[in-house]
Amino acid sequence: MASQIRITIRPLCLMLIFLCLLILGGCSAPTVGQPESRVIAVDRELLWRSCREVIRNYGFESYLAQSDKGLILTNPQTSAQWFEFWRKDTPTEYALAESSLHAIRRHIQLEISSNAVSEQNITCAVAVERLYRMEDDRALRYATNIFSQGLSSGIPRRQLNQDDVQWVPLGFDADLQKQILDDIDCLCHRSNTAL
Repeated sequence: MASQIRITIRPLCLMLIFLCLLILGGCSAPTVGQPESRVIAVDRELLWRSCREVIRNYGFESYLAQSDKGLILTNPQTSAQWFEFWRKDTPTEYALAESSLHAIRRHIQLEISSNAVSEQNITCAVAVERLYRMEDDRALRYATNIFSQGLSSGIPRRQLNQDDVQWVPLGFDADLQKQILDDIDCLCHRSNTAL
C-alpha cells in the first residue's frame, strides 16, 4: 500500500515542479527606463482633469497639484501584494511577485507642457523604491556564521535608527508609465467625444 501511494505521489510532485518552472519562466524582469512622454491633442483643462482621475483610479494620493505649472506629484504608496487583486499599480507578474516578496513603493510625477494650441505634451515618471533595512544584513551574516562557527546565543538586538532603514531607488517602472499614459489618453478621447 505504501509503495502504491509513493508511486502516485511522485508523478504529481514532478508535474507540480514542472508547472512551477513554467510559470516562473514567464516572469521577466521589468524594463527600467526613463520617464515616458506622449503628445495628446486635447484641451489642457480636459487633460488635467483626466490625469487627476487616472491617478485616483490607481489609488495614489497627490500631495502637490499645480495646474498652472502642469505638475502633479503623488505620495509614495506601497505596491500591491498578491492577494490585492483590486489594485492596479503592479502591471506585470514580475512587479507583483517583487512587491509580494519585498517592501516596494512607487510614486508618480506627471508634467504637462503645451506644444501648440490644441496639443499637450505629458511626461509620466513612476519611480520605484525598495525598503532596505540594516537588520536584514545582520540576520544574513548571523545565518552564514551558524554554519562556520556553530550555534551561538542569537542575534544581539539593538534599536533601529533612521540610518538603518532607507528606501533605495530601483529606477522607473516603464510598464506602469505606459499603462497610465494609455489610460489618460483613453479617458481624454472618451471625454472629448462625449462633448
